[in-house]
Amino acid sequence: MRRMIPFLFLLLAGCTPPAPPPSGVDGPSAPVPAAIAPSAAPTALPVLESRDTSSHDTPLTVAVNSVRTAPRATTVDFTLTNRGAATWFVESRLSTSFEHDVSGVFLVDAVAGKRYLPARDGEERCVCSGTRTGGLGPGDSVTFSAVFAPLPSDLDRVRVHIPLGGIFDVPVTR
Repeated sequence: MRRMIPFLFLLLAGCTPPAPPPSGVDGPSAPVPAAIAPSAAPTALPVLESRDTSSHDTPLTVAVNSVRTAPRATTVDFTLTNRGAATWFVESRLSTSFEHDVSGVFLVDAVAGKRYLPARDGEERCVCSGTRTGGLGPGDSVTFSAVFAPLPSDLDRVRVHIPLGGIFDVPVTR
């Protein structure tokens, strides 16, 4: 009788138990429709400037891919590549604290002498990529992003400071 009470409650409320999946469909293991399956390899990102560096004896390359500003925000994309023979873990090496994010990245408008830190959300979290990548294998790359306040409309170059990579003087796109 106890097993019937929930069913009776659903029936009286006008609800019915879920229908079994259609014939030939096994739920989560069903094939992905072609419309949402990956169709092509990702395209390579542009490189505005890059630099070879290292961390804990692992050779790395840091490349700035873009600095895009709009009326409401500026976004910086950069890529880290492991050129070593062993897996390397980003952890908090790109952060200002022990957070696993890229909050250590910042911009400098050398003309105005102004420093831009990554934006923060309502809970004071960095509006930027996390760095929990599970390790970066030999030859592997990962791209990160950070969001900043908009840059002045007349600024055409900015200095991007990236922990482990140094300072990159790169063009701003709009």
